[in-house]
Amino acid sequence: LIKKGIELIETGKASPEAVVREAYR
Repeated sequence: LIKKGIELIETGKASPEAVVREAYR
């Protein structure tokens, strides 16, 4: 989950804040 989120951040498809929110949901 985190790894996928990092990939999204790196490609500019998601902001770090959004990924963190998803990770701790």
